[in-house]
Amino acid sequence: MRILDLFFPRQAKCIFCNKETSTLGICNDCYEHLPFIKDPTCDICGGTLVGKGSVCIECKNRTMTFDKCYCILEYRDEVRSKIIALKQNGKKHIAETFAYLIEDKVMPLLENIDIIIPVPIHEERVKERGFNQSEVLCNNLQSTGKVNKDICRRVKNTPHQTGLGRDNRESNLVGAFEITDKKVLKDKTILIVDDIYTTGSTLNEIAKTLYKCKAKKVIALCLARTPVNLNKVVD
Repeated sequence: MRILDLFFPRQAKCIFCNKETSTLGICNDCYEHLPFIKDPTCDICGGTLVGKGSVCIECKNRTMTFDKCYCILEYRDEVRSKIIALKQNGKKHIAETFAYLIEDKVMPLLENIDIIIPVPIHEERVKERGFNQSEVLCNNLQSTGKVNKDICRRVKNTPHQTGLGRDNRESNLVGAFEITDKKVLKDKTILIVDDIYTTGSTLNEIAKTLYKCKAKKVIALCLARTPVNLNKVVD
C-alpha cells in the first residue's frame, strides 16, 4: 500500500465487500484476493504469459506500434463486475480505488512519463454514458498534472467493439483519432491509459497517431486484461 496512507489513512467502504476500511476503497482481505497479473507477463500486451517464449499466443506474429503495455488485473469475476458498474452504471467513485491500485503497482512507471493520455471516446458516446471512464481513471491518479485529456480526440464514432474479432476492430479504428497540438508531443514519452485490454487495437491505432507526431516513446497501461485463453481473436 502507498506510504501516504500510513500517515493519512482514509475511512471508506470497500467497493468489493462493503466493509469499512482505512485504505482507499478496498480492504486488506479483498486486496489480497484480487486477480493481479503475475510474472511472467507477455513482453507486448502485459498479460499473463501462457506457454513458452516471451510473448503470448495472441501477440505472436503481430507487430504493435506501442512499445509495451502494462496490465494490472485480470478482467474477470468481481473486477469485471466493478468495471462494468463504473462504465454502465455511472459509479465513478470506483475509479478512485482502481487508480489507487494502478499507482500501488506501477508508480515508478508514472514518474518517468511526460504526458498521460486517457483513451478518448467519441462525443456521442460521452453524451450516451455521461463521461469517459479512462478519463475519470486518469483524473484520480496522483500524477494528474501530467494528464492531457484534450490533445487526442476521437473523431470517428466507431461501432461498439464488444464481440468483434481483431481484424474488424482494427479496420473500424483506421482514422478514428486526431491530435490537436502535434508540437506538444515531440520527443515526449507518452502513456496511454485505458480500462480494458482485449486485442490492443485501440491502443495500437492511438500509438500510430502519436508516433506520426514524433513522440519519443509510447507506453500503454490498462487496468485489466481479458484472460488470454478467453479472447475471441480472429487471426
